[in-house]
Amino acid sequence: MKTKVSLIEVLAITLTCLATSACSQRIASFIDNAEDYSFNNRITADQIKELDFKKDKYCPLQKKNCISYYYGPPLTDNKLQYSVKHGEGDKENNVKIDLTRNSMERSYDGTVILLHGFRTSKDFMINSALYFRFLGFQAVVPDLLGHGDSGGNKKYGVDDSNYINHLIDNLIKEGVIKDEDIYILGN
Repeated sequence: MKTKVSLIEVLAITLTCLATSACSQRIASFIDNAEDYSFNNRITADQIKELDFKKDKYCPLQKKNCISYYYGPPLTDNKLQYSVKHGEGDKENNVKIDLTRNSMERSYDGTVILLHGFRTSKDFMINSALYFRFLGFQAVVPDLLGHGDSGGNKKYGVDDSNYINHLIDNLIKEGVIKDEDIYILGN
């Protein structure tokens, strides 16, 4: 009798493991094959250029993929105003900014590295970059691996940090940003 119970337990555990494995593989496949959210209808390449963002690529020698990024210097305008709609239907959000330079208590300096989330791209972070640039920061907005204009496969942060670190080191070496007051913001 004990052998039958043990055999049933082993069989139940084996079936549970197989079902769990199959389920996790389906979920992983769904995540890997999920399409990115498109922001082409929200902002164009010409508009990004008008906002004084420089688009560039960084290809570390010791790495096989390149990452695309935007760089923007601090804004000197006296006013920052924009309105952006995200989502659709009842899940639509409208984000508005209306700031004037004299409404700020102080100005800032340094560099903000803005990292987008899964299934988006650097374009999603443009408005956030404008806000930080208006505050006085330089903004660097890279595409993570497998997103936007960057090469490679989505790594969910595993390799991205190495690329971002190399990008920051290179921007410091080229004199684009200073090696001080560097902040990283993820969305």
